[in-house]
Amino acid sequence: MGPAVPLFVAAALGGLGLARRFLVRSDLSDRDAPARFWHQAYPGDQVQDSIVSLDGRSALVMTGWGAGVICRGGDFAGRLDHAVTESDADGLIIRFDDVTAPRVRIRLTPEDAAHWQERIESE
Repeated sequence: MGPAVPLFVAAALGGLGLARRFLVRSDLSDRDAPARFWHQAYPGDQVQDSIVSLDGRSALVMTGWGAGVICRGGDFAGRLDHAVTESDADGLIIRFDDVTAPRVRIRLTPEDAAHWQERIESE
């Protein structure tokens, strides 16, 4: 067995791991997925309502303390208490006061965007 074979096997397994992560973590459209991902970041919170973006990669959640967002296919969950939100033709743009997620775009229908913008601002 040549020296290239272990390298090839390692690269293939790494690629499969990345593909699996992208495919498994990217879809939040399962009914329970937003609450499940939110509880990973904030185990004590109770998710009261959620709406998943049109592409299934982001979700807005409403908990007892207020609104939050899950994005990057479930890799990031953040509270919106210090975020600035604005709506546009494609949904909502959320600007965090956080360098790890400075801006997030949630693609929503115009009706859902208006509804969530109102809920976020009322908190």
